[in-house]
Amino acid sequence: MNAIEYELRQEFPSLDLNFKNEFILQPFNNNIHDDQEFRISEQLFPYIRFIRRDFGDIYHYNGDDELFENFTIYLESPVEYRIDRQNLTCQRELATHGIVYARLDLNTMISSSTINEDLLISKLWDMGIGLTNIAGRCTTSETQESTIYYTANGEKYTAGDEALVQTILKQSTLSSMLGLSNNATNDDIKQSYNRIMNKLNTKWHCIRSGSIAHDKLDTRYHEYFNEQN
Repeated sequence: MNAIEYELRQEFPSLDLNFKNEFILQPFNNNIHDDQEFRISEQLFPYIRFIRRDFGDIYHYNGDDELFENFTIYLESPVEYRIDRQNLTCQRELATHGIVYARLDLNTMISSSTINEDLLISKLWDMGIGLTNIAGRCTTSETQESTIYYTANGEKYTAGDEALVQTILKQSTLSSMLGLSNNATNDDIKQSYNRIMNKLNTKWHCIRSGSIAHDKLDTRYHEYFNEQN
């Protein structure tokens, strides 16, 4: 906290003596359990263009293999906020899960202003493979679908919801809209249709072209069963 405050004062000398790090973002209505909306420090507000908060874990290598020394690995779930410049507040806009990246401390690898390029290349190659494996384990269909978008009026939907809408818009047959094969039974179609309708029940209008997708799916569904009769 003190380090961040020191860096802020170096960057923005106009901050007054009463400024504290904890004043950067304060929960709206002082509700510490509500992370949907925050008040932004008036002193910092003129300099703010973008707000993101990162949650997650940091890993340091403690072994004796020089290829893996000096790396710091981050597993993060960032939350991005939409700024309301009139009210000096910000609200959640996007929550992403499973971001994996690493930082390499080059200072520890430099000797007499030179660097061992072969060792650096080996480090980057090995850690690239390692990060790819970590990302593969962390990036599942569940984490992809759990990325959350927040609308201006406080509603939210996931990346999985948006993918469903885009599938409906792109496909031409009822079965493909529902993610089913062409030989799906009527029961399969009914169950899949009801599942999607229930899942997106209050979200259709939040997602881009969601209302169009809803009408398209609903119309094609009823046409299909009218044809059956």
